Amino acid sequence: MKKILVIPLSTLLMVAIQIFSLIYGVVYDWPDFYHINYGFPLVWSTHTLNTLIGPVDVWKIDLTNLTLDLIFWNILVLVLIFLLSSYFERN
Repeated sequence: MKKILVIPLSTLLMVAIQIFSLIYGVVYDWPDFYHINYGFPLVWSTHTLNTLIGPVDVWKIDLTNLTLDLIFWNILVLVLIFLLSSYFERN
């Protein structure tokens, strides 16, 4: 009975962590360059808001890093499901 509850709940938890890691932003407030980097562990997007010449609104998106980020978190979800399944099969 525990297996029925633990695996879906752990999968939902990992999906929530994956979503949080994609929208996680780090603000860099330098005097001449204000920008926000999104993504963890890889930065897949940079939103530039201010530069030396004035305010801007530029998004730079790296699809390779986004893909690698998604692959990383999906592999973690699969490994977690595999480990929990094998644990509950023994018990």
